[in-house]
Amino acid sequence: MKQILKIPSSNKKRIIVIVLCFVGILFFNSVEEGKHQQVLLERYGEEQLLLIKQVVAFSENMSQKGETVEEVLQQLTDYFEENVTSGSRYWILCQGRQIVFYKNNAVTKQYIKLPITNYFPQEENINFYKEIGKRGFFSKVVSDQYQQKFIISSGSIQLSGQIYHLMLCTSKDFITNQSQTRVHHTYITLGILLLGAVSLCSVLLFHKELVRAKREIFSLKQEVLKKNCQVSALSSEKYLTDEDSAQRMEAEERKMPKEQIEEPKVILEKRALYRQYRLKFYLNAYHSIMIDGKEGDIHPHTWQVMIQMVKQKDEFVLFNEIEDKIDALFAKYQDQTINTIAPFDTLNPSLENISEYFKNEITVILQESGWILTQFECSETPTRSYLIEIPFEIQ
Repeated sequence: MKQILKIPSSNKKRIIVIVLCFVGILFFNSVEEGKHQQVLLERYGEEQLLLIKQVVAFSENMSQKGETVEEVLQQLTDYFEENVTSGSRYWILCQGRQIVFYKNNAVTKQYIKLPITNYFPQEENINFYKEIGKRGFFSKVVSDQYQQKFIISSGSIQLSGQIYHLMLCTSKDFITNQSQTRVHHTYITLGILLLGAVSLCSVLLFHKELVRAKREIFSLKQEVLKKNCQVSALSSEKYLTDEDSAQRMEAEERKMPKEQIEEPKVILEKRALYRQYRLKFYLNAYHSIMIDGKEGDIHPHTWQVMIQMVKQKDEFVLFNEIEDKIDALFAKYQDQTINTIAPFDTLNPSLENISEYFKNEITVILQESGWILTQFECSETPTRSYLIEIPFEIQ
């Protein structure tokens, strides 16, 4: 359980999905098995009814030939004694609701003339006794006094004005155990459980490898960050401790007023301490500009936008995050006439205005990701650029 709790949420979801799938398959399998058992019991009841009808027809035929009730009953009990008598399948003969024959002659002595409700409680088998009262042929699932389920097929005959009920009882477990389908369902269930266990073990084993790979990636990132810090420290040390540079600066300080030498020091320290990055983007679009109150022709450009920036914290740099956000900014202008898109539907889309607008938007994007924009350059031709230098200070 502790190992599972340590699994990342994505793997937990996979395990939950696997478990739910196999639970669903097991549930579906159990439902199908229940349906099949119901069909099996119904067919078995129909087969028993055929046998009941044959026995009833045989009894009525003997009665019509003039044999007495005792002779007919004796032949019936002899037949019951010889056929299908076991603890799981047996015959019952009742006069009304009093037992005349039960399983075999030895057991009959214990139950003779006792009401059948002693063995099949009436409270739990109301529908069964209602069907008996109708004196027809039927099959029902009945519970005995030990809550064991039976399929009872019943038919009625009339001998000398007396109503007799013939019942063939078969244990529900006996029927299902005789069917190979139950064995098949058992094998299917075991196979599903085995497959589920293998799937879960696979997820847990692969999780171990996944954790190891993630740790290696994290270690590599930490190592790269450490190397970057070392390079930054070496660069700073080179600028700040260079003996020749220090001597030149001291000489300049003796010749120049203090206020004139502070700015070069700041510039030197910034160049030494801050590593800057430069990214380029391209915008393919159309525009027309207003010149002396007249709008010129619409024409295409491929604007090249180049930004220079500083990371506020010394950490691993993921360029794709910044690139995706800036590409999304340019996306709605790509291959469009920018005069029709805000803010240039009201603002003259000159090189200067385009540069100022995108500079402001990119500044916000960079600040949200911990960057500072230090320089913005926009070119509408290879020989024509607009450059914006931005003072900066890292907190």
